[in-house]
Amino acid sequence: MTPSAIRATVRDYIRMHQIFRPGPLIVAVSGGADSTALLLVLAELADELGIVPHVAHFDHRTQPARSAEDADFVAKLANRIGAPVRIGRAERATKSEDDARRARYTFLRRAAAEIGATAIATGHTRDDQAETVLLHLARGSGLAGLAGIRPIRDGLARPLLCIGRAETIAVCRAARIRPRADPTNRSLVFARNRVRHRVIPELAKINPRVAEAVARLADAAAAIAWLRTTGQTLGKRHRDALIKLTATTDGSSSIDLPGGRALREYATLRIVTDVTDDASDPPTSLEVGRTIHWNGWSVSLGTREPAVPGAEGSVPKTLLRRLVVRSRADGDRTLLTPRRKLQDLFVDAKIPAAQRARWPVFASPDGVWWVPGIMAPPPATANGTRLAVAAPKHMGNVLWTPSVRQVASKTTAVAARPRGGPRN
Repeated sequence: MTPSAIRATVRDYIRMHQIFRPGPLIVAVSGGADSTALLLVLAELADELGIVPHVAHFDHRTQPARSAEDADFVAKLANRIGAPVRIGRAERATKSEDDARRARYTFLRRAAAEIGATAIATGHTRDDQAETVLLHLARGSGLAGLAGIRPIRDGLARPLLCIGRAETIAVCRAARIRPRADPTNRSLVFARNRVRHRVIPELAKINPRVAEAVARLADAAAAIAWLRTTGQTLGKRHRDALIKLTATTDGSSSIDLPGGRALREYATLRIVTDVTDDASDPPTSLEVGRTIHWNGWSVSLGTREPAVPGAEGSVPKTLLRRLVVRSRADGDRTLLTPRRKLQDLFVDAKIPAAQRARWPVFASPDGVWWVPGIMAPPPATANGTRLAVAAPKHMGNVLWTPSVRQVASKTTAVAARPRGGPRN
């Protein structure tokens, strides 16, 4: 593929996935082939896309002899395209790949906030996508692992997922630039490198375009889940709509598709078919010395049942015979001032809508006294009676009815980088 064809491919991919908005853009550049090619391609597309690249480079302090040379290389590269450059440095040498990643992204997000950047662009390619998916599958992450790296999510943009490492090297060669080489990328101590240098070459003997095949599988993950749940096959237009739906973890959004609705609630994507079941146990009075089970929650009043921090309250005498545990109701407000709408509390706590109907609300006829997990327990009173609450053992996952399936936790599938992989 020629440099002009590579540039056109990246431009079309950016447009298809609506990766960038006009304005300042942080471009993360380590000096390697992928990030160098990223900067060169975006510099050529800048006017067309309305973006203003700002280069950002981070020194992890793990290779002191090379750090200054890497930073100097990136600074000269930024000067070549006329872009401002920011160099960050870890306070101390990072001890693990996870620590390095956290420090790097903290710096990048701070730089983005300082200039009002619309996104942070990184040089992840189709080969990184293949390595990530294979690592996830090897570790048993299922459909969440299939989701792989997304083109845009939480302000992180990956416009090179449509090309491979061979293409980024070709871009650098055409520009007569010799990118920096990170020796850690050759070390087989890291699981990602073993996949890169041993697993993928073996798979390539079966299919020379294995990276493209795995990348297509990653793009189809949500469609596979949709087929399993609804029996309906999604066309390309609907698959693209699903990818766009999952481009952020802010708030909630949904789209109607053949066979049902895709609903994203913060970091969780769900598939909801035509029939849902929000049935909840009825309101139940509390009795001193007794433990009851309500929608899978354990509620104990005046007992010594254990409770986790934040899941224990003290019921005043005035409420002891008036308090019930029930599901939420329209117009619910808290008793304590300032009186707040229960709906607002659920939203602020990012409780998925599917969980709210079965979430315990401790209330009297006057209003909501306490909702564990989304508001602090009311202040303890003298001679109050201890109330302990324990969530169902499976909490952390939604109690899906037969008509609802969880597709993937995006936080698990994307944000958590596999341990032991090299920097990009």
